[in-house]
Amino acid sequence: MRVASEIATFLGIVLVLTITPGVDMALVMRAVLAHGFRAVWPTIAGIVTGVSIHVTLCVAGLSVVLRQSDAAYTTVRLVGAAWLAWMGISTIWGIWRDRAGNAADAGSSAGTDAGPRASGDTAASARERRLAAAPPNRVLYRRGLLTNILNVKIALFYIAFLPQFAPAGDRFVPIALGLALVQASIGVSWLVTYALIVDRAGRALESNPRVRRWLESSTGAALLGFGVRLATASR
Repeated sequence: MRVASEIATFLGIVLVLTITPGVDMALVMRAVLAHGFRAVWPTIAGIVTGVSIHVTLCVAGLSVVLRQSDAAYTTVRLVGAAWLAWMGISTIWGIWRDRAGNAADAGSSAGTDAGPRASGDTAASARERRLAAAPPNRVLYRRGLLTNILNVKIALFYIAFLPQFAPAGDRFVPIALGLALVQASIGVSWLVTYALIVDRAGRALESNPRVRRWLESSTGAALLGFGVRLATASR
């Protein structure tokens, strides 16, 4: 009975944490809106790799260094904050840099056609240009990896979270890894579902570039905000 209660508690906590908006969801939204749904796979692969490294360091006892060393904690925290801030700023800058190209497409379509067809052609042209400009999968993977591996809050979370459900001793490592695998599976399932929702919303907004730009800018602002919060966070 106690085991069932602990499993239910673990799953409840994981589900709440998974669907709570955070850096990973902002990163997935950024990738899908900017580069299409295909960009979600290397992005999520990078996220999972980063989480796996944190879990491995945790069960090996190496993450304790971040908790006990102020210098190590501060260094990783500031580097991670700078990375998130750069991601946010580059997202916002890229949106406004591409605005001239979208306006040019709209003007060209207006000169050759009119009405709904012109609007549809402009939306299709804008989407095709974004997909063509998508970075290689290795770049998307690296973004997901660095965003997670440089987030010290993830390391501290696993240090505090896993020992509550994995007993100390010889069984700690296999049980902790198993729990982390369950959490990762739930997380990936949610991120893929979320990406599908974002992709559908993005397609619906192709004919309304102003709203789309606002949505993408909000994603960049969110990443920048996460960076600022990480930079100013205490343990």
